[in-house]
Amino acid sequence: ETQGNEKMVELILTRAIDSLAANGVTPDRDMWLKQAEEAEKTGFIKTCQAIIKVTIKVGVDEDVKGMKQNWIQDADAAINRNSIECARALYNNAVIHLKNKKGLWLRLAELETKYGTSESLDNVLQRAVTYCPHAEILWLMAAKQKWLRGDVASARRILAEAFSHSKES
Repeated sequence: ETQGNEKMVELILTRAIDSLAANGVTPDRDMWLKQAEEAEKTGFIKTCQAIIKVTIKVGVDEDVKGMKQNWIQDADAAINRNSIECARALYNNAVIHLKNKKGLWLRLAELETKYGTSESLDNVLQRAVTYCPHAEILWLMAAKQKWLRGDVASARRILAEAFSHSKES
């Protein structure tokens, strides 16, 4: 990343982890999270994101509930240590693995509300309603964000689409 080759960061990390595993070395989850936070604090955001992406399942429970809890705890701890990019990467990768978990989408949307941009929040909410089309709260959040920015037509369009997914609401 320091040499402007951001696309190679993930590949290099994947190879490094494979090499460590081949030699019987398996650093634990906390070590990887500390490395990701250090990368964030020194301004290497792509490295931070790549570390989390390639180690997201290291040391987590195999069941869905356990994975979700591990990732929420890790993200909350990162936020408490002011490692917002780490938390963002944790949630973004968690929703890749557990696409239909409304709670993860809500937490990611909350993070973007507090620390992101209106565009990043819109992106999260758009993805959220795609994977959780029956989660009324996500549709309402998406519509409210448009309405708060004065885009009433988009808010109405979102609500109409929400209604088409959940007619009994």
